[in-house]
Amino acid sequence: MRNLLSAIVLLPITVILAMVASCANNDEELLANQNDYLKLADYHEQALGSSNLDEAVSFANKELELARKLNSSSDEVKALLVLYQLYYDHGLNEESFSYASEASQIAGSIGDLRLAAQSYHALGNVLCRFKNNPIAAKNFAQSFLTYFQLQDTGCVVDVWRDLVPAYSSANIFDSAMMLCGRCIGFDTRMHNERGLAESMAQMGATHLAVFRSNLVDPEYNRLDSAYLLLRRAEAMNRRLNNPKIRKILCMGLMETLYNLSVREKDPRRSRELADSSMLYLPEACVIANNTGMAEVIHRVNILGVKVHYAVGDMKATKRFVDSLVLVAQKTKAYIDKETAFRAQSLYCAYNNNFDSAFAYRVLAEKNREVINFSDKSFLLSIKLAQKQMDDERRAAGHREGALRTETERQKNIIFYSVIGIVLMFVIGAVLFRSFRNTRRLNDKIKSINEEMRVQSEDIRLKNEEIMDGISYASIIQFAAMPSAAEMRHMFGDNLVYISARNVVSGDFFWASEDVSGRYKLLAVGDCTGHGVPGALLSMLGMSILDYTTRHFGSGEISAGLVLDKMRDNFKRTLNQTSFSTDKTVDSIDVVLLVFDTHDKTLHYSAAFRPLLLFRYDELMRMKADSMPIGIYPREKPHFTDNVMKLCKGDIIYLYSDGITDQEGYEDAETQTPKSYSTKMFFKLLKGIFKQPFAEQEQVIRETLDAWRRPKSATQVECEKTDDATIVGVAVNNFINFDEVSNV
Repeated sequence: MRNLLSAIVLLPITVILAMVASCANNDEELLANQNDYLKLADYHEQALGSSNLDEAVSFANKELELARKLNSSSDEVKALLVLYQLYYDHGLNEESFSYASEASQIAGSIGDLRLAAQSYHALGNVLCRFKNNPIAAKNFAQSFLTYFQLQDTGCVVDVWRDLVPAYSSANIFDSAMMLCGRCIGFDTRMHNERGLAESMAQMGATHLAVFRSNLVDPEYNRLDSAYLLLRRAEAMNRRLNNPKIRKILCMGLMETLYNLSVREKDPRRSRELADSSMLYLPEACVIANNTGMAEVIHRVNILGVKVHYAVGDMKATKRFVDSLVLVAQKTKAYIDKETAFRAQSLYCAYNNNFDSAFAYRVLAEKNREVINFSDKSFLLSIKLAQKQMDDERRAAGHREGALRTETERQKNIIFYSVIGIVLMFVIGAVLFRSFRNTRRLNDKIKSINEEMRVQSEDIRLKNEEIMDGISYASIIQFAAMPSAAEMRHMFGDNLVYISARNVVSGDFFWASEDVSGRYKLLAVGDCTGHGVPGALLSMLGMSILDYTTRHFGSGEISAGLVLDKMRDNFKRTLNQTSFSTDKTVDSIDVVLLVFDTHDKTLHYSAAFRPLLLFRYDELMRMKADSMPIGIYPREKPHFTDNVMKLCKGDIIYLYSDGITDQEGYEDAETQTPKSYSTKMFFKLLKGIFKQPFAEQEQVIRETLDAWRRPKSATQVECEKTDDATIVGVAVNNFINFDEVSNV
């Protein structure tokens, strides 16, 4: 009957093998790429969503490493821009500039205009932090032109908004206000509430900068307009709760409210304005420190001194005075030193330490003299350079004016005439060619889509046919192995655990007995490969075992002789005449047990698979011959026939190496999967061998399943690496040790 089943299974499995080979590789590669890109998106979202800098940077670095592993330059640029934003938001300007520069270089090399525009925008922002306004403006211009080329008006306006602080910092207030006006007009037309709130906040900050630059001339006194604009933006941001707008408002309102309190003549109203200013001060200090810009930190500390001094909080005043001193020591700028000395003088005078106050005042005046001298020298050099440039420009203008006018008039006539004619032809040609190409492209796309649909349906049907065939082959394969009833009849209560890596298995177990019932045979085999190839070999191995044992005589059965004959029949069936290292050689690792129930002895022979014996609660490992069933370069003429006396209570286990090859995680901290070692397997058996076999099978199954499952969010479930088989028997269940042998 088993020979018939073996013959039946060969035909469908051979067909299945050919069909699987055509589809497996492409499916595995596609699935691997999909998983990697899903991880990439997950790292990106976690980096942007984390509020902890170290955690966010860790996710961004993982995104960067995976993008480089996938050789995806566009995803690499996105990861670099995330790192730039994280460091920029926390005032780490050096690191922020490094990542923005690298992103700009890669985006330019791959020709991705949108990523290039984002990189230029990022460089412009961080260069403003370094007060390198000319280079910042150049990068903003590059970003603006690229977005304009992409026809992305929203991003163009975002660049304008970030360009406003650069112009204000350089005291180019007319350009800053012009850009703010354009942004407000665009945001109003597009009903962009967030953009409108940010544009108004930037306009208010610009008016405040104008007020700060010239406190004397009333024409430039924009304090009231700054306050109104900032308050309107704050009202809008209460709904939006935008952190970027909040930073602009916090810095602007703190300074504006303080200046209004100084100007206010009513003492009660002045105190209310000063108290309102103090509400923004703690947050403004954090924002200033996060920018990493000494000028901003210096200005906030000055306001902190003034506000707390005005309300009489000298403890807080001293804290801000010390901060001013630290900034001055860091920058070594004369204006920072002057401010720090004046603040120290003010504090000492309040505490009646007039000697120190006078000394600090003298130091402040000396620094002011140096500043005034530097300013006068700078202004004088600018005036001289400007005068020279004006003289040269006027002289050149007089010489070239008349000639240029006539030349330009003639050039314009010729130029516009030629341009008009050329444009007519070019536009006509472009429109015609575009129409023709579009029509061809649409036809080609329709053809490709239809072809892809047909191929996809064909692949789906083939895949269903393959899986149906494999499932049927699995039923036939397991039908060829001993059933649970047959095993229970021969060995009583027993353990059988077999888990295929794929649907069909390259492992098998086999059992038989002679007619008299004296000799009971049990074997576990592990064939080369797994899946369909391994299943073919397993069916062949069981068939050869049936054939070999059927032709033994009625005398004593030798386990070693059975394996010798099995090897000869296996090599003859597969035409194995010589061993080759160039290709995989088919073979079977097997352990065969022959129980003599009369003599209570065990004959066993093993090919590369050991035998495990529990005797008196001790685990013994019986070694195997170092050669398989099949051709082998170091094979011996015969397998060893080992004989041992059985004892009451002996428990024997046979297993394949797939048990110890399963990969998984030992704990939640492990990131790289490792194999379930032989040591761990032996420890598991020692803990369960006294339990009923049904419970042992459940524990083994649950242990191996749990080993492969992830134990933390950063781990992924491990796939089965090999077929796994364990068979266990207790000799007490089928040998009566109480009756005396007659032999």
